[in-house]
Amino acid sequence: MARHAPAPPPLTGPPCAATRLADRPARRATSITSPPRERLPNQVGPTHDEVRTAVADAVRTLRSCGETRLHLIDGPGVLGPGDAHLLLDDALHPDADGYRLMADRLTPRLATIAAH
Repeated sequence: MARHAPAPPPLTGPPCAATRLADRPARRATSITSPPRERLPNQVGPTHDEVRTAVADAVRTLRSCGETRLHLIDGPGVLGPGDAHLLLDDALHPDADGYRLMADRLTPRLATIAAH
């Protein structure tokens, strides 16, 4: 039987009470597409899609609190459902061509973030 880590304690206080980020751009990327995992609960419960949504919600909340140097990169926009043929047999990790495509798609986005 798999053992799961205990859930973290709930956040207390207003969401904007979080520590400020450094004075440099930061980015958080959601996960790339993994077709068999999008709606399949993982070992601790949430699906791939639910984790992606939670990360995006957290970034939006922090940005609404003034963390304008925090940027979200949408994983499926980097390697999405139409690119599933570029995943290894585990349907999770990209093959060499998948990594090249990710680099091609990420480079301009990261350059834009770094310029701000």
